[in-house]
Amino acid sequence: MSKVLTCAAAAAIACLTVASATAAATAAGTPRGDLQLWASRGESFSENTATVMLQCSPDSGDHPKARDACAAITKAGGEFEAMNGSGICTREYAPITVAALGTWDGRQVSFSKSYANRCEMRNATGAVFAFGPGA
Repeated sequence: MSKVLTCAAAAAIACLTVASATAAATAAGTPRGDLQLWASRGESFSENTATVMLQCSPDSGDHPKARDACAAITKAGGEFEAMNGSGICTREYAPITVAALGTWDGRQVSFSKSYANRCEMRNATGAVFAFGPGA
């Protein structure tokens, strides 16, 4: 009987340790993100679509500016629609379509938007889509 109680106590301690570590990571504000990103010239995706993987916390994947991209997404709380910036762009119409699909901080993320040109896209999303055609 004491072996059963000892095993149960050890399991409970292990569970509490894992739960505490998970809560500490969440409390520290380190979101975990696994995202597939796409960027393409034009108003839709085509044969010239570029794609990268972006992982945050730790920042990695094949995104050329993973640290900056993760910082921009973190600043927006993982809400791509909430990303905004400012800057002056020409009125050139050279559309760029971007998309993101994956998870951020434990929830599903799905985003797609076309911008009038790369400058407007960069102003809105920072380094998140800084890859691919004309990056």
